[in-house]
Amino acid sequence: MTIRAARETDLEQILDIYNHAVVNTTATFDVAPRSLEAQEAWFTAHVTPHPVIVWEEEGRILGWGSISAYAPRPAYRFAGEVSVYVHDDARRRGIGETLLRELIGLAATEGLHTLVGLITEENEASIHLAEKTGFRRTGLLEEVGYKFDRWLDVAVYQHRLGA
Repeated sequence: MTIRAARETDLEQILDIYNHAVVNTTATFDVAPRSLEAQEAWFTAHVTPHPVIVWEEEGRILGWGSISAYAPRPAYRFAGEVSVYVHDDARRRGIGETLLRELIGLAATEGLHTLVGLITEENEASIHLAEKTGFRRTGLLEEVGYKFDRWLDVAVYQHRLGA
């Protein structure tokens, strides 16, 4: 097992994990699978202090995580939005927790002040993961997403890294 910075050659496997979540879960609010070209643009936008990391075993990516810019306005530059996705076949092995803890450490090293996680309120596994790794619930956005023919609430979780 290796946790490392993602490379462009990982994008197809990252995309497979992500697109599985798109079509099967409310973990993401994308409603159609993402193209490889769109994933390449996403990856190109992730420069310091916004890393993409992967969990790799025997050449296979089993999970990935990223820190994205929270919002484009300059005052938000010390905040990042965290995402973690694990291959469906590799869940319940601690991969998500390990990746999230690594991202928290990278965010602190890169000078970010806070991380935000936007989690569909029904996603109990992600809520448990966020709380286990030091995130606390700071708000609720009611019915802000519509997927699978229903309205979805999003819980806002925050992890402050610096004073």
